[in-house]
Amino acid sequence: MLQACNGSEQPVSAPEVNNHQQTKPVENEAEAEPTKPAVNDNDRKAIGRDLLTKYTESYYKFTTTEAFDEGYLNELFDESMLDHPVYHAAKIHHQTDLKNYDKAEVDKIESESVEPAEEGGFIYKGTLTERTYHRKVEENDPPYFYSKKDFALHIKQDENGKYKFFDMSFEKRIYFPDM
Repeated sequence: MLQACNGSEQPVSAPEVNNHQQTKPVENEAEAEPTKPAVNDNDRKAIGRDLLTKYTESYYKFTTTEAFDEGYLNELFDESMLDHPVYHAAKIHHQTDLKNYDKAEVDKIESESVEPAEEGGFIYKGTLTERTYHRKVEENDPPYFYSKKDFALHIKQDENGKYKFFDMSFEKRIYFPDM
């Protein structure tokens, strides 16, 4: 570049200028190439919806206590949730629930929203309508019943980068669908 300023016969080529411009903001390299993709509110809603669906539909898929602990509780709940009432209720009631119910399906999730959590991660809120199928259906009884719950899920990534529940609350609603 100094030669170009002195009137030399060899001007600085465009690629050299581009190379110089690319190396100039060294302190901003981390910003230019993020290691993790940015997560926006739509991504957070999709993550929350996915975890809520797994929470609902996977509950009856595990028939042994060991498989339930490994494939359900350890997959969805962070270790910090071990003393949480929802975690305890799932662990205590799972085998009894398996005797009475066959499966649960998400009918719909609505009223979704997300907000940042002070402790990190985010809070996903959504209203879940689910169908839970009876294991034994009596004559003239429907094969399933509906329930509706308003969830607030604190979701963060664990040390392995997996999204998990770090806190959870829900409120059941009285729900009579049009049948």
